[in-house]
Amino acid sequence: MSKAPRFDSITMETPVAEAARTVLRQLAEAVLHETPDVLRGDDARATHDLRVALRRLRTLLRIMRPCYRRQPYRRIRRELRSLGRRLGSVRDADVHLAALRSALGGATRDEADGIAHAIAALHERRRHSLARFAIELSQFDRAHLLAFIESARGEQPLGKFVPKVLARQLRRFLTAFEEGLSAESDVRLHAARIAGKRLRYTLEAVRTLAPEHVRPALRSLELVQDRLGTLIDIANFLALYEELLRALDPGDARAHGLRARIDACELQRRRVLAELHARWNATPSYPAELTELISSALGSLSASA
Repeated sequence: MSKAPRFDSITMETPVAEAARTVLRQLAEAVLHETPDVLRGDDARATHDLRVALRRLRTLLRIMRPCYRRQPYRRIRRELRSLGRRLGSVRDADVHLAALRSALGGATRDEADGIAHAIAALHERRRHSLARFAIELSQFDRAHLLAFIESARGEQPLGKFVPKVLARQLRRFLTAFEEGLSAESDVRLHAARIAGKRLRYTLEAVRTLAPEHVRPALRSLELVQDRLGTLIDIANFLALYEELLRALDPGDARAHGLRARIDACELQRRRVLAELHARWNATPSYPAELTELISSALGSLSASA
């Protein structure tokens, strides 16, 4: 996991505009720092780190929206979202390739051809996705992003701003998580994962103010998000296998390996869903536990203001 940046210069008394400039400037610099390694071609770790850096920047930009004029904000948000989606296709291919290489090591002879076929298809998709990302990145105005960040306005102290943001993000995450589990819907579980990431990145941004109180909430979020991420990966894997199967002629020997991967993914999906249901319904329940942890962190942050 990409290491979360520290923002040691901000306090709960820092005006929100100054905090926005400090936080977003550092996150933007992290994005710019990671891009050369990604563009070299096959560095999966660099791709992961850049994707996380972009997500952090987009999340904190969204939070700091009141500090910026509407039209420039919308333009920057749109451009960053497009970059993130392009890079996301590259990263998803990396995750899937790693899973397939692991599966290939334990595959039977009949399954190996199908897995190798999926690996070849993913390599080609990754190559095209990286080329599209490189083109879009070349058109991205870095100087405009940095100038936009410096245009922040607002004198409200961070101590009055952050609790409202965290409370809203917590509600959205727990609501999305409950809806996703109730329906066992990949779309809704993906929405829960996104809401959880926004909450986590906000906590990361303020954790240096009260690390001992914020860290337990982060750990609780990370454990659940890891399982949500596994479910989304499985949904992506299944979509590829089914697409490749449709393109094969009846009786093609590679179909056996693809069907074996579908069976394995569906079994793993059931296991992960069972884990999440158990976590949600544990004693204390997951919503009660996370709410208490974040309330404790907020109390500590307020005390430091």
